[in-house]
Amino acid sequence: MKRIVLFVLGFVAVVGLGWFSLLIGFAEPELKGPSDADITALAQDAYVIVGDVPLMLPYVAMPDQISAGQFFSLDRRAVQEQWRKDRDAFRLAASSAKGAPVLERVAVRVETYGWDDFSAFAWKKICSQLTRKWSQSVCDDPWAPLQQALPRQRFYLADDRHLDAFQWHQTAGREIVADQLRAMDLQGVRASAVCDRELNARGRSCTAGVLISQHLMAVWSVWDSENERAEQQADREGRAIVAFVNYALGAEEDFEALLAVVCTVRRPGSGPSGIANTPADPCDV
Repeated sequence: MKRIVLFVLGFVAVVGLGWFSLLIGFAEPELKGPSDADITALAQDAYVIVGDVPLMLPYVAMPDQISAGQFFSLDRRAVQEQWRKDRDAFRLAASSAKGAPVLERVAVRVETYGWDDFSAFAWKKICSQLTRKWSQSVCDDPWAPLQQALPRQRFYLADDRHLDAFQWHQTAGREIVADQLRAMDLQGVRASAVCDRELNARGRSCTAGVLISQHLMAVWSVWDSENERAEQQADREGRAIVAFVNYALGAEEDFEALLAVVCTVRRPGSGPSGIANTPADPCDV
């Protein structure tokens, strides 16, 4: 099920006293679901520039284009209407490379776009409309290598000159994400992780970052687990993100080059589904 929440990289954003959500402007999204026009719009590609690097990705991969997120307002209708206006203005500007908006950051989520527990028929239509092999590969396959290599939650592509954009995001340990990013020693394309001073119930919770190209960096959350330490997770997922940006989000896609990397950095314990009659694992081809 698509969970419409403002959960940014595992960071807790302080947004007010109440929590509401919105999907494509519907009051009851799980009951009604998106229209064919909504699905077609979400399948289209957006052109943006982050950190001086041109990027192209479908709107469905950008959580802020799907949901208004969580907010508190005494006039919910007005907030929803303003979100729709801002969304439509952004989509108009991002509809071509020539007018690509320059952003300080963009949230990205790679998931099984065509699956939804309550609106299955509507969402499965998006898969055939996506334009690139990477998005088609994950659209109806939760075992796709790309999904198994990238962070499970959303991550950010951000301009490293505008770290204040993360000033209002907190980690699980209530530390400021922007401060952890400033403490990183980012060199080349090797990921760095800065962890909370206090342990949580699962162990260490950390902010990870990697410099990709020019002023473009990725920001996401990592943590200790039974299978790998936070630093190992940051290194593995950092390599997957760098390959994803370089081979999937540029002007030309190189899906084979992307697969060659992500097949080597899937999370521990992942791999083929093991379900009979499912497609062969592309990493074994």
